[in-house]
Amino acid sequence: RAPICAGETILSLSTISKEGITGTWSPALDNTLTKTYTFMPFSGQCVNAVNTTIKIIVNELISPVFDVIEPICFGEKLEKLPLVSTNNISGTWTPEIDNTQTTTYTFTPDDGPCVTEIKTTISIQVFPVPNAGLSTELVVCITSSKLILFEELEGSPDVGGLWTNELGETLDGGHLATFNPLKEKGGAFVYTITTTHCGAMSTRILISVLEKPIIKSIHVVDFSNDNVITIHMEDSESYQYSIDGFNYQSENIFNNVVIGDYTVYVKNDCFEVEKEVQVCGAPKFFTPNNDGENDTWQVVCFENDPTARVTIFDRFGKVLKVFKPSARGWDGTYIGELSPSTDYWFVLEYTKNDVRMRKRGHFSLIRRFLE
Repeated sequence: RAPICAGETILSLSTISKEGITGTWSPALDNTLTKTYTFMPFSGQCVNAVNTTIKIIVNELISPVFDVIEPICFGEKLEKLPLVSTNNISGTWTPEIDNTQTTTYTFTPDDGPCVTEIKTTISIQVFPVPNAGLSTELVVCITSSKLILFEELEGSPDVGGLWTNELGETLDGGHLATFNPLKEKGGAFVYTITTTHCGAMSTRILISVLEKPIIKSIHVVDFSNDNVITIHMEDSESYQYSIDGFNYQSENIFNNVVIGDYTVYVKNDCFEVEKEVQVCGAPKFFTPNNDGENDTWQVVCFENDPTARVTIFDRFGKVLKVFKPSARGWDGTYIGELSPSTDYWFVLEYTKNDVRMRKRGHFSLIRRFLE
């Protein structure tokens, strides 16, 4: 008999020999193991006492064997599965290779001698790579509530990481570590996710804590053709500046400022402070025509300085008027007479830091009717 494969059907053995001798076979046929079968003739027949035997070889079914494939990390290169097993059985795999998720692949053997019909499977595990989120910058007010750093990260970060500060110190609270603007300084805080199979990933939050601006000083250049206000701060942070409360700029210098009273505003994204300032000076001209506009000439500022005094001179140096800045000013008359349209000079005397100061200048008197 030709060998068979385990499980294959064995044709029944003939119970009549070629010589016409009848009998039975023992043991019963078995298609799972190699066995020797013995023919035992029935009695009453003139036969040799030696029993006849037949050995039927049953070959085991062969299952394909493959090397173990190690797990990979998400997105890592995954080679195609071998189409021939280590014991030389060919076949095909389904489904297609996928390096984004854990997948079980099935091997279907080609037809071959004693190759099992049972399909072989291999599961390739794909581990997720660590996701620490996206780095970001955060500006907070010093009066803001305590922050949970993890909640400020974007990019759907993984939980379970650790936070460290700029000194490399690990913060308490695990991935839910907090930051208190009122008690802590800003800086870079790093969040790190570490995995067993796919390494580590870090991201950071750069925190800036804004405090209330402090105006160190305001320098005013006045009594000039280009009056200037310059605002000096206690620190070098970036601020927005305004002298009208509506129009803001990043520069701390305002040029061509007209004389008058101003409120200087300085703000950041959290706070705004203000301070009063005066740009002093005197009109370049006035028109005492009794029309209600520019009928008097007066120095602007120093109204609250009891030592301040303004003296008006004509071009010959004659004193025409002496008055305080808090007074009405000069109406363009001298001893009840109208002074002519021409240029006049003034001297302003005042006290600053207990030092007597003096400013000089000139202006024009313009009349719009015949004197």
